[in-house]
Amino acid sequence: SANESEDDIGTELHVCIRVLADKVGYISRQRSEFQEPGARAKAAEAHLLKELEGSNELVKNLKI
Repeated sequence: SANESEDDIGTELHVCIRVLADKVGYISRQRSEFQEPGARAKAAEAHLLKELEGSNELVKNLKI
């Protein structure tokens, strides 16, 4: 009947939406995991650059 057909379509649509939501969630988690190391590397680089600048100042002062 028409109601059963609509129910089947509604159920299939619900399942498809659930699968899509699961896949989007998985991709989103993967993306954040890949971005995290990049952010940590940038922070470490900034820290090392500050240390290098400090070391350069010490060397300049020692030469004077």
